[in-house]
Amino acid sequence: MGVYSRPAGALDGLTPAGIAAQTERDRQLEQRLIQLEEILAAPPAPPEPPVGVEGFASAVVSTTSTVYVGLSGGPSVTVTLGPAGQALVCVSGGIDNSTTTNSSYMSWDATGSNAFDSRAIRWQSAGLGAFGRSALYNGTPGASVTFTAKYRAAGGLASYSDRRLTVVTW
Repeated sequence: MGVYSRPAGALDGLTPAGIAAQTERDRQLEQRLIQLEEILAAPPAPPEPPVGVEGFASAVVSTTSTVYVGLSGGPSVTVTLGPAGQALVCVSGGIDNSTTTNSSYMSWDATGSNAFDSRAIRWQSAGLGAFGRSALYNGTPGASVTFTAKYRAAGGLASYSDRRLTVVTW
């Protein structure tokens, strides 16, 4: 703990009442310095651990829609963003298309946003493929956000199975 000391000659010319008042200010300053040192010496609070939530749908669903749509069973999850206001969003599943020349997409949207190809998993082939992809979401700390899997086909019939949407917040 630090100790405050008055410079030499600081009380010269003061009346007894002035000396008493200065001494009281010195005592208060000493107390504030001690409090500040205690605050600075305290360990920082540990960060909140990440929280993960997962939605899963095993049923096979299909679409011919060329714009993103929700399909039966979602999946969908609602989370409360942590102090950083960020979430890692992961989609995965089995994807198939009835043609070899058209792509099938699985993406996600969040409350107030749309699904995008840039955060989608994509499969262009007839025959089942299993894929996963993750993307970072930036939002408002403490906000409640619903994430929903969305699907589209560039052509043909796009089919999906064992669909998983995982969201980790911090």
